[in-house]
Amino acid sequence: MPSSDVITSKSPFQGRVAFFVISITVVVIVHGGFVLTSLALVADLPVSRMVVLVAQFLFFYVMGIGAFAAVAAIVTGPIFLFRPRKRTLGIGMACVAVVFLVTAWIGASIISNVRRSSFVKLAERSAPLVAAIDSYYRDTGRPPMSLDQLVPVYLKSIPATGMSGYPNYSYSAGNTSAIGREPWTLWVATPSGFLDFDRFVYFPSQDYPEQGESGFYEQIGTWAYYHE
Repeated sequence: MPSSDVITSKSPFQGRVAFFVISITVVVIVHGGFVLTSLALVADLPVSRMVVLVAQFLFFYVMGIGAFAAVAAIVTGPIFLFRPRKRTLGIGMACVAVVFLVTAWIGASIISNVRRSSFVKLAERSAPLVAAIDSYYRDTGRPPMSLDQLVPVYLKSIPATGMSGYPNYSYSAGNTSAIGREPWTLWVATPSGFLDFDRFVYFPSQDYPEQGESGFYEQIGTWAYYHE
């Protein structure tokens, strides 16, 4: 009988510990999933872009719920620390909130560094395409109206970007080029979610303004990433 009382008195504590361990595990898995789906967009993988974006959105949605929970834990957690019977709850909530914030910061840093490195490599891979457009412009005195005009004289075929999430180049010339200042513009649409319209752009002048109509430019080599 005494042993049964001991087990009963410990079970609430054990249950809380198990709950917080599961919560922390879920936080790590969700943040890890969001990081992996974000990196999959800039990798050369045989995966549909839409599949990756949907998975990323689901992870982001769960992260949003977790963010609200983390804020609530930060606000209410200290209150429980001053109540002996609720102290374990307060400590557990604080631990989950800290893990959420730390993993979010680590994940954001990884995504930022890897994406930038990937776009540096994309700029290098795009050099033959840029050179072909320049050669066409130099030989004819005008830019091609579409990339198809480069084939087969200047290129055997239009290259892909090498990114599963952003596989194709976009191009405009003449009056449809960027801001009316460039004879032609080359870019890759690079949204990192459903609600942004980022793009990786190349201007022949390589004169990128600091601010755009609804965002700003971050120069990466001879290209620039437009954050919108």
